[in-house]
Amino acid sequence: MPLSMDFVHIERGWGRTLVLLPGWGFLAEIFSRLSLPYDYILPAGPLAGDVSEDIAEFLYRTGVSRTTLLGWSLGAYLAVDFAKRYPEKTSSLLLVSLRTAFCISEIELVRALVEADPEGTLRDFYRRCFAGQKGDYRWFVECYEKRFIKAIKKVELLDGLSYLSSRTIDLDRIPCRDILIVHGARDLISPAHLVPRLPHLRFFLIPGTGHLPFLSPEFGRILFGNP
Repeated sequence: MPLSMDFVHIERGWGRTLVLLPGWGFLAEIFSRLSLPYDYILPAGPLAGDVSEDIAEFLYRTGVSRTTLLGWSLGAYLAVDFAKRYPEKTSSLLLVSLRTAFCISEIELVRALVEADPEGTLRDFYRRCFAGQKGDYRWFVECYEKRFIKAIKKVELLDGLSYLSSRTIDLDRIPCRDILIVHGARDLISPAHLVPRLPHLRFFLIPGTGHLPFLSPEFGRILFGNP
């Protein structure tokens, strides 16, 4: 059976891999400013549902036995899905802007907006995502906003909402224990009080950032000591 999503492997000379999974309404290029000590595996298109099997098949094809996954927003749910299904292939999880669940009423409101005006809904969503990150928002609008809106179809947005409506995160139920959660203090999409908390989890809150805290210079410094 053909897989629903292909991936791209970017060799960066580190000899260890990081699967980068973007959020709803975004493409993998949103990670273009990241410089983390890994080779990268990136999805070739927008994500709208469980791609665990696709990731596992791509790892097999590229000879990667284990990987770390960085999942952001919807991508964080996908990273947890993979860790549940393939614990033997999961080294660790970096979960960014994750919340325990989305309310059905929230999802249905966004679904109605997407049905009526997908482009306008995405533009408004992007503005809310970048709360507290004006410079990052200007960069995104200049470099990516038009391309993302053109590339991501309404059906993919709706499928992503259906996926999110079916997910509740319980991190105590997954075999992986090396889990780091990073959140933005000004996140309007996933407010900090909705972040799953457990005693064994490492948690960082990055001040002055919204839903995209990985764009902050603090992200690399806090996680890996990057200059």
